[in-house]
Amino acid sequence: MKLRHQFLAVKGPELLSKWLGESERALAALFRRARQAAPCLVFFDEIDAIASKRGNTDSGSSGDRLLSQLLTELDGITPLKRVIIVGATNRPDLLDDALTRPGRIDRKIYVGAPDFESRESILSIGLKGKPLCSDVDVSKRNYTLITIAS
Repeated sequence: MKLRHQFLAVKGPELLSKWLGESERALAALFRRARQAAPCLVFFDEIDAIASKRGNTDSGSSGDRLLSQLLTELDGITPLKRVIIVGATNRPDLLDDALTRPGRIDRKIYVGAPDFESRESILSIGLKGKPLCSDVDVSKRNYTLITIAS
């Protein structure tokens, strides 16, 4: 299925800047671009980085200002016509309640961990074309996946 929409993918931490007001300006520019490109889908990966609950840090923190800017963009004076906002997070408990209220980002879909066959398929796709030792057989179920922190 092919969508006839523009797709803007944003990693939440990419919007964060150490300079006062730059994060908010970047977010406003993103929404301006989405409005101009409508119909458009804006996907925020790790949305919890820019929309965490208020009050967890010092008052007036950049996180609170960025969340306020996001809420303003979602339902401010300039309407979001034909712009769909999707956010992904591993920590839905960190999201501010104002963001998930009806009329904003109000639908939640839980995507659980894949079953063994799905993991096997994901691993096969990831290893396709990669050199492996001759004793590696993904179809055998006698292996353990290890995550190595970088």
